[in-house]
Amino acid sequence: MKRITKFLGIAIMIAACGSSTNITGVWRNPQVATQTYSNICVAAITESNSNKLIVEQAMTMRLKENGVQSKQMNQVFPYKFSGAQQEKDLILEKVRAEQSDGILTFALIKQKEETRYVPGGATYAPPMNYGYYGTFGGYYGAYGPRMYEPGYYVQDDIYFIETNLYDVATEKLVWSVQSKTYNPANIQQFADDFTAAITRELIKSKIIMPQKP
Repeated sequence: MKRITKFLGIAIMIAACGSSTNITGVWRNPQVATQTYSNICVAAITESNSNKLIVEQAMTMRLKENGVQSKQMNQVFPYKFSGAQQEKDLILEKVRAEQSDGILTFALIKQKEETRYVPGGATYAPPMNYGYYGTFGGYYGAYGPRMYEPGYYVQDDIYFIETNLYDVATEKLVWSVQSKTYNPANIQQFADDFTAAITRELIKSKIIMPQKP
């Protein structure tokens, strides 16, 4: 199965299943319930600079496809963030210089593994061709392997991601979404699936207003 040892795949092992992202919760600050954003800086919070680049790039592309200006944080502040107040002030200064009105952040809040059992089953196909019944070998060879499928255990890797939008002018939290992503095969698949789900939610919540080309 698939495993990501740290947020956004610092070490990735590829396996067979596809990924999916489900939104589990959405909150919007009632004080700014009608405010929309047209120039958003995207920040993936991860220790891996290469994975940060992939996710931020995927999100900015989604926003631009909907007519929203967007900038990757790794281009605005291409340094490892230590959390010092001076750095926070510098980041805001640079983001404001880009004319951004919002900062969209992503962070892992929980990771877990779940094992589930997929039951087997018997199958039966009605006779479609008399030729199979001509000999026992012909019939058994055609249908025998289809008669029973044994059950098996599957391990699901689940990543709980929190996405927040902050207003650049006030620095206040405007919008927050919790999501679950199942079994990402690699960082690019995660980025594509996750950012598509977040973009749909941004539109649904009227945080962004898509512009026609």
